[in-house]
Parts: sequence; C-alpha cells; structure tokens
Amino acid sequence: MNKQNDAHPTAEASTGAATGAGAIRRFFNAWRRWEKLMDYGPYDYTLDRIGQLESRVLELERARNAANRLRSAPDGMTQIGTTRDATDGGYGDGKSAV
Repeated sequence: MNKQNDAHPTAEASTGAATGAGAIRRFFNAWRRWEKLMDYGPYDYTLDRIGQLESRVLELERARNAANRLRSAPDGMTQIGTTRDATDGGYGDGKSAV
C-alpha cells in the first residue's frame, strides 16, 4: 500500500461512517437537491403553456400564408422570390424594410 495515501484519511473515514452509509446519504442528498430544482410551480406551467400556444399560432399562420400564396398564384404554381415572411419585413428576396 502507498503510505502517502494512508496518511490522509478520507472524510468518510474520519467521521466513522461506513462507506456504504456515506454513499446512501450522498445519494439521497443529491436526490433532494434534484427534486428541489425540478419544482414546477404554476408560474412555470403558465410560461410553458404560453410558449406552446405561441408556437402553435405561428405554425397555423405559416400554413394559412402558404395556402393563400397557392390560391393567389396563377395555375396553382407558387410565385418564386415573392414569398412574404415577417422576419425579413415582408420581402422574400432578403431585402430589409427600412
């Protein structure tokens, strides 16, 4: 055995607790900390629900806009380069609205 390692006992050995008991204690402490972090209150639920609804509204708006583009295009073909998107100010060609 290495005498250098034996000269510095671990914290568990100095408390007199068995190694297994220390492991169990650490496990349950970690579990309690995790449960505390996972506390999901009504405010968190509300924010998550609002985020889900906003995503669904954006999805429906995109589907509606795609359907409108198809309806307004001649012969059911899409008009290339003239798509409208809110992210670029309404210009599908990359121009920014100034």
